[in-house]
Amino acid sequence: MGKCKVKVAVLGADGFLGAAIFTVLSDHYDTEAITRSNYYEKCGKKFDLFVNANGNSRRYWANSNAYKDFEASTISVYQTMSDFTVGYYVYISSSDVYASHCDKLSTVEGAAIFPEKLCSYGFHKYLSELIVKKHAEKYLILRNSAMVGENMKKGPLWDALCGEPLFVTLDTKLQFISTRAVGDIIVKLFEGGVHNDTFNAGGSGTFSFAQAEDILQKKLVVRSDATRQIYEMNIYKLREKFNLKSSYDYVTEFLTSLNCQRSEK
Repeated sequence: MGKCKVKVAVLGADGFLGAAIFTVLSDHYDTEAITRSNYYEKCGKKFDLFVNANGNSRRYWANSNAYKDFEASTISVYQTMSDFTVGYYVYISSSDVYASHCDKLSTVEGAAIFPEKLCSYGFHKYLSELIVKKHAEKYLILRNSAMVGENMKKGPLWDALCGEPLFVTLDTKLQFISTRAVGDIIVKLFEGGVHNDTFNAGGSGTFSFAQAEDILQKKLVVRSDATRQIYEMNIYKLREKFNLKSSYDYVTEFLTSLNCQRSEK
């Protein structure tokens, strides 16, 4: 089957998530990659679907460099509104827009958000969501959980793989989804005509780092200042439209794929 004649752009297409989204969307549509190196060459173009997978993804850096994160994650969103003509705007947000990260009621998409309780990282993501809602004619906002996928270079799971000391305790429980699944979700919702809506995007349940020890078959080192974290958004809304796997499955499939790649080299 040929590609649909839909003009698509992925901003941040050379990044961890953006590259996976670009690969998935390229299988369906005429898709252009927009990166820092060619951004100004692409300005002024018109797209049926525009995916903003850009912006800072380093939570700890953002909370120590609030203004720089505001420039990277929020001002940049405003800039796209004037630089491109877009029919359908997809913004990749974060579970950190919720002050409580594991309460099933307070992480429902329609729950009230209290900006004063958010860290800088989450606050700037939330501001960006508001910009998109105000200025995009049609939009989709995905509040993503932690992710696994090709070219992963950071995060506690990556540290575990590399043998680096973890900044989270072994009883930490995180919700995961694969980067390719995020691309599949965008295709599913876009083609389903879903617009002007927000969805939490993560796997069912959580994955603990005690489980990581079992899967990797090695003892993980934990930093003395490591903290226990629990992230699990309510995903009932997205699960009605998309067949989500469990966080455990997303992680184990990624690790299996990684082991296969290493054995082939």
